[in-house]
Amino acid sequence: MLDLPCGAGRFWPLLAEKPNRSIIGADNSADMLSTACASQPAEVVKRVQPLQTSAFDIDLPDNAVDSIFCMRLLHHVGQSSDRMALLREFQRVTRDSVIVSLWVDGNFKAWRRE
Repeated sequence: MLDLPCGAGRFWPLLAEKPNRSIIGADNSADMLSTACASQPAEVVKRVQPLQTSAFDIDLPDNAVDSIFCMRLLHHVGQSSDRMALLREFQRVTRDSVIVSLWVDGNFKAWRRE
């Protein structure tokens, strides 16, 4: 599973609950990856492969992961064309599924059209 952006790794313990799950914790920021590795439990961190990469150009081959876990990134991407590019990149990298959470202030249909 690719956790992107992983930030401080707050979801790593949850993602690590499945004992055989491989986790790639990815973020654009090397500082955030360092923070994540330092702030999460050692038994969780040893199961996570850190990866500094852009969400728009993920440094993984096609179909590299079973799923992508993406919490609170899309609402930071202003242009709909950029959001679509991001989702296409997710589609390229995953074999199966993408789990996305985003925050929308106001009318979701209007936000989608922007």
